[in-house]
Amino acid sequence: MMTQKKIPVRLPVGAVMVLGFFLTILLGFLLLLMPVSQKEPVSIVDLFFVATSAVCVTGLTPVDISQVFSVFGQTVIMFLFQVGGLGFAVIVVFVLYAVSSTNFSVKNLVRESLGFSPSAKIGRILKYTLLSTLTIEFIGALLLFLSFRKIFPLGKAIYNSVFHSISAYNNAGFDLFSTSLVSFNQNPLVLITVAVLIILGGIGYIVYYDLLMYRKKKHLSLHSKIVFLMTGLLLVTGTVILKLTENESWLISFFHSVSCRTAGFFASDLTLLSSPGILIMIFLMFIGASPGSTGGGLKTTTFYSILFSTTKIFRGGNTTVFNRTISKDSITKAFGLFSLALAIIICAFFFLTVTENASFEALLFETVSAYATVGLTVGVTPNLTLWGKIIIICVMFIGRVGAISIITSISYNHTEIKYPDERVCIG
Repeated sequence: MMTQKKIPVRLPVGAVMVLGFFLTILLGFLLLLMPVSQKEPVSIVDLFFVATSAVCVTGLTPVDISQVFSVFGQTVIMFLFQVGGLGFAVIVVFVLYAVSSTNFSVKNLVRESLGFSPSAKIGRILKYTLLSTLTIEFIGALLLFLSFRKIFPLGKAIYNSVFHSISAYNNAGFDLFSTSLVSFNQNPLVLITVAVLIILGGIGYIVYYDLLMYRKKKHLSLHSKIVFLMTGLLLVTGTVILKLTENESWLISFFHSVSCRTAGFFASDLTLLSSPGILIMIFLMFIGASPGSTGGGLKTTTFYSILFSTTKIFRGGNTTVFNRTISKDSITKAFGLFSLALAIIICAFFFLTVTENASFEALLFETVSAYATVGLTVGVTPNLTLWGKIIIICVMFIGRVGAISIITSISYNHTEIKYPDERVCIG
């Protein structure tokens, strides 16, 4: 009697990632739905909104989590944005390699999409990422505790320190103070600690691994050099412009320049922002953090590639920086991601103008904040309609997993037919 050999069903890698994030959100939603998680009744939509925001490390929330959720519920939220942040960098690598362990081309694609060299060892990456994350979060919690212990009872000071350190490093932006860090806007230790945690989380594990391998290679990769250059440039530019446009101190201007690039903490009332201040924040939010990090947005290296390759398109020649040429494939992907991000933001913004009663700039701010998983709001989120909440939920989810699912979904082997080239009039 012959037995049929079962052929394993292999989902596309992108589908695995989308499903994984959705199931994590669903688990968080079910945990928050439990009576032990709530101090006050919360609607089903709001619970799903908070769960999505936490897993996507966004920070937008229609309710005050410090008031409506119990300590257990707040801990669930903390667990979700730790998984959403750490999981993005670590579990993504693990899952992608697990589902495609026999496909050499997919392995190379995974390495390329996450920025690792062909010689990078996954075991070392996972170990170093986990250790560096826990170490940085622990040090951040200790520094925050130095301030919080003077304000809160010991137990609450410890809990708040751990919660906000994890939230900051994962660029989540969730807080337990109702008004974010406004009450600490005169506390340099808190603001600088949170800002440094945000920066470290937004630089990306690819850069960390590159620094780890520096002793052997004696040089940094082009990726790391661009990340450091763009991070410094955006921080300085954002700080100076916010200082000039808003009546705030240099410290708060610096903090907002850091936070609006995917973290979502704020140290002053954002509803009082001037129009130029809102525009520069939208610009910084759209660019976001760096690849392989806990942050979102278009990404620093993508923006850099687009910016410099655009000048080369009209002048001719290769896109060269730091004595290296950015590959045409990378530039093509950068323009593709830019077009996709712009299309999603425009569509979501249009639908919000239909469903919500708010100004154009406020709705655009909210849309970009959701897509780039920033979490800043100028007062729109708490007043969203049911359809508005559904739109923002979708935008947060797409902003977090969209790029990964697109990159990994092209791993199918297919035959491409080559047709003759023909010029098209442009402009």
